[in-house]
Amino acid sequence: GLDAYVEGTEDPGVGVQALRIRTHVGLGQAQDMLSEARALVREAPGDPSAALALGEAALALYEPETAVEALDQVVRADSEHAEGHYLLGRAKRMAGDAEGAEAALRRALELTPEHTEAKLALGGLLLDMGSFEAADTLYTSLARSGRSTSGRAVTVAGRLGRVEALVGLGRLDDAQVQLEALTDDVREAPSARITAARLAIAQGRNGEAVQALQPLARGESPAPSVLALYADALLAVGQAEPASEAYAAALEADAGLPEALVGQAELAVRSEREDDALELLGRAQRVLEQRIRPPAMHARIHTLAGRAHLLRGRSGEEDARTALRRAIESEAAPPEAHFFLGEALAGENSPDARASYERYLELAPEGAFAARARRAIR
Repeated sequence: GLDAYVEGTEDPGVGVQALRIRTHVGLGQAQDMLSEARALVREAPGDPSAALALGEAALALYEPETAVEALDQVVRADSEHAEGHYLLGRAKRMAGDAEGAEAALRRALELTPEHTEAKLALGGLLLDMGSFEAADTLYTSLARSGRSTSGRAVTVAGRLGRVEALVGLGRLDDAQVQLEALTDDVREAPSARITAARLAIAQGRNGEAVQALQPLARGESPAPSVLALYADALLAVGQAEPASEAYAAALEADAGLPEALVGQAELAVRSEREDDALELLGRAQRVLEQRIRPPAMHARIHTLAGRAHLLRGRSGEEDARTALRRAIESEAAPPEAHFFLGEALAGENSPDARASYERYLELAPEGAFAARARRAIR
């Protein structure tokens, strides 16, 4: 094999050595290969095959800066290297560079329109960015495809992606139709259960979400994102203590998971621990400099920060107003941002406070704070 050839040949050539490294990376041995890839790049500076090997190894080991630098060298050497652009897009997404990642993945698809992995990566990125219309368009095309990739049917990935995009767009009935179009056996797959749970939470069917996620959350080595989603569902049905445990388990596995940090901050706000809430929200904001999340996540952070500042009484009102105004700048702001802005303004500016309460009631006439908002504007 390649190992024997490289070891037994005086000068096997950079391309062969790079191929050997990439083969081992593909077999899950990136840790062993990273130092060899670095050494090869030092021996052959500027060689795109060596840079590609280093980029793939770094990508597999979640070292985005190294991966971006190496893969950028690949596409500078050959601007039509579709695989290089695809891998660069993944690396830039990992580094938190949403625009750069999108540009690289779209370039890969310009060069190879049927590059299914690039389409799937772009779809996931668009969801993370909150570009739900674009994601829906992309996943619609994938749902019409009959090919398979990485052991999963592309049509299924397309339908599940459409459900996520439609939930983001608020088109919950359409999302339900897409989910119901899947066969029973597909709906039992973990990826489909997770997507179904997201839809159920959006529809207010939180008990169903708990049931869908419980086997996954209690299984062996659950993904941190699954634990955080499970915690969200538990919190929505009033199970604060189990939710707290699930968020903690998610953070034990991934200390920077924004969903878990924000979930814990929500719990802290509900139990009037404003200092804990603000510390958690600060951590979440720092993490989001490196991790791509939709505008709704950022708006939720500002909303919770505003609520935490309000818990400090009059001394926190100015900071609360600042945070809540930032929240409502986003179309994705939760309705309660308007309610709490009304609370923060009530002592200073009655007309603006009234307008905020009224806006909340427009958005959530049956919301959790609707009765309080109606009393405030009588």
